[in-house]
Amino acid sequence: MSTVKQVSRELVGRVCTDPKWIFLFLAASQAHLITYLYSSYLVLWLNSFVGSSEEITTTGDVEMIFSRMTLVSIPVVMLTILMMGLYSDSIQPVFQIAPAFALRSIICYSFKYVDDPTSAYAYTCSSLLLVASTMLVISLESLFMKNLPRDIRGAMTILLTFFLGLGALLFHSVGGPIFDSMGPASPFVLVSFFDAVLCAFAIILGAIGLLTYANSAEEAVVAEPENSYVKEDPEMADASTAINQDRRQT
Repeated sequence: MSTVKQVSRELVGRVCTDPKWIFLFLAASQAHLITYLYSSYLVLWLNSFVGSSEEITTTGDVEMIFSRMTLVSIPVVMLTILMMGLYSDSIQPVFQIAPAFALRSIICYSFKYVDDPTSAYAYTCSSLLLVASTMLVISLESLFMKNLPRDIRGAMTILLTFFLGLGALLFHSVGGPIFDSMGPASPFVLVSFFDAVLCAFAIILGAIGLLTYANSAEEAVVAEPENSYVKEDPEMADASTAINQDRRQT
């Protein structure tokens, strides 16, 4: 029971007092909203054009356009994953996270000005939306995993999962009503606003040196067990000495 209390105290102390962890939990929750923004609200946004465009007259046309957007985005997203895998460890996290938040903020706000979902502009926005979100998820999870404290690693991972679920719940509770009352692009504008806020947060933390990878040489300290060596029995040592002396005499 004391161990649980100690872990809880350590967890609360790190999350509530360290700006880096506050940012990481909030940013990860925001970054993973792409799952719902793309699969749910993008489809609803496309459905809002049914009847107002010659190429979109039924929900079947919406599904076709959404499939095309996804197919166009796949090669670009795969290239982004490859580039992030090659260079993410050699680039400071702030130079990955802040530009990705800024790019996604601009792209999400751009959906407000899309008049034709079949235009190249609309396809570009949907592709860049996935690219920026991919950059965010990879860079944030890499920073999170490399800074996890060894003593509360499991508890921090569970807390991250909780924040992801909480972020999705809050987004749906706000995104649905504003979609109906303020227009189909309003969930994208909402994400754009918070992306801009987290971009500024990332720049501030990067400027004061908090968004960095943990020093593996200092953090990954492996404690040696107290009795890591084998203690020699005095009686066995005396017997071994006597045997050696007998062999020399013979």
